[in-house]
Amino acid sequence: MDLIRFLAAVLVMIYHLSYWDWVQPGTGSSYRDAFRGAFPITSAAWVGVPIFFVLSGFVISLSAIGRNPLSFATSRILRLYPGAWLCGLILGVLTTWQGNVSGLSSRILRSMTLWPIGPWLSDVYWTLAIEIVFYLLFFLGMLLGSRDVSIRIAWLLTLSNMTYLFARVIDRLTGGHFNDTLNFFQGPEGSLFLLSRGCYFAFGISLWARSRTGWTWSISALAICSVGTASIHLALEDLYLVHRSNLPHWWAAVPLAIWLLAVLGLIYATSADTLFDRITPALRRRVRTLGLMTYPLYLLHANVGDAVMRGWTETLPIASLLVAIGILLATCLIVVKAETIVRRGLAHVLHLRYWRKTPIAQLP
Repeated sequence: MDLIRFLAAVLVMIYHLSYWDWVQPGTGSSYRDAFRGAFPITSAAWVGVPIFFVLSGFVISLSAIGRNPLSFATSRILRLYPGAWLCGLILGVLTTWQGNVSGLSSRILRSMTLWPIGPWLSDVYWTLAIEIVFYLLFFLGMLLGSRDVSIRIAWLLTLSNMTYLFARVIDRLTGGHFNDTLNFFQGPEGSLFLLSRGCYFAFGISLWARSRTGWTWSISALAICSVGTASIHLALEDLYLVHRSNLPHWWAAVPLAIWLLAVLGLIYATSADTLFDRITPALRRRVRTLGLMTYPLYLLHANVGDAVMRGWTETLPIASLLVAIGILLATCLIVVKAETIVRRGLAHVLHLRYWRKTPIAQLP
């Protein structure tokens, strides 16, 4: 899973640094000319975001096993906030250096606290807001003492997303009178209701359930309904992006193909016995490091990568992209090392003040 998580982050990085930053006229013409031939592929790399949501569904279900609500919340705090603080510090310094200081204190505060509504230091934080709502839904389910909370949440998300999708189809067929209302749930704030992206988490939960019990009828039904709904949502969003960007219609097939390949890869990766289970311990540690680098890479790539490429020379676009990637990977490796220290300190504080009965060794 660490390798897939890292590859998903790389996809999103490629989308921003070799497509989105340069696709508009007047934004780095030499970059646009150099990368234009790869636009059919790089424009589809946004699919890394839905893959992240699927992985979160799997990982959160796994991390909730044997935990009470408070220990679950603690594990999420320890996982998210040390990296958010370190990356927020880097982005804050970069933003100040660039002179983009309007509302800076508010954006820093929102980024450091992972506030679900922007603006943040980087636009990529909108996906973290969705993740946090998903965590909150899990937390509430655990508070209510629901049995099989993961499966119940997965069905809730799948059925609500299917209903939303059905409403969009009916509205389109009947004149689009509620188009603005329905489109709201696709936007940054409306997405927090999980009506258009919750099915990705649900599919991840179904993969987790399959890894425990195999393909039972109920789990198979959940997986088919969630991945089917997710695929339709992804295809519709893809068509919208292609239409908005005036791209050839056939480009819409590329993200869907990447998504379907990712689905097969995720099913294989969550199987009981895979190639990943047979790698050497040394290689396993390296793959784990890549997995840990994913979080800072995702938070930093858009701003840091863009700053490096714009500060480089446009006469060497491929070289500037490679330099940006190299600087990002080195920065993320440093963040991972520093994150360990911050996480240990935060775990110690939480243990001393609130969870005295929980040994620090049991905290992730």
